[in-house]
Amino acid sequence: MSASPTDPDPLDARFAHLTARISAACAAAGRDPDSVTLIGASKTQPAATLRAAHRLGLRHCGENYLDEALAKTTHLRDLDLTWHYIGRVQSNKTRHICKHQLFAYKPHLLHPCTCLYDPHSTICIPCF
Repeated sequence: MSASPTDPDPLDARFAHLTARISAACAAAGRDPDSVTLIGASKTQPAATLRAAHRLGLRHCGENYLDEALAKTTHLRDLDLTWHYIGRVQSNKTRHICKHQLFAYKPHLLHPCTCLYDPHSTICIPCF
């Protein structure tokens, strides 16, 4: 995404700043930056912004609204993106999460929770 004179915080500058911070933190911890997965929270962001972030190197997107996640996974299916469902998983949404292969997380838990399983599929998605 190219910077415009009226945009004080363009996506490419923010992305570069964030990846530099990750690299610096990894260097300080003696950790390989490739061992860190950056998940861009795509909540309320339009598909065009995610497409631009993908061009910059983002490969993982996190969404906490199922309807938005399903629309975005469909609209951006031509991109090499891994999708993550972040937040509370309601039982009526597990089938859709499994069907669309969204990794599910409960960020407020410090331990792995039960695996989501779609009985009509062999997909098993661990939530961390």
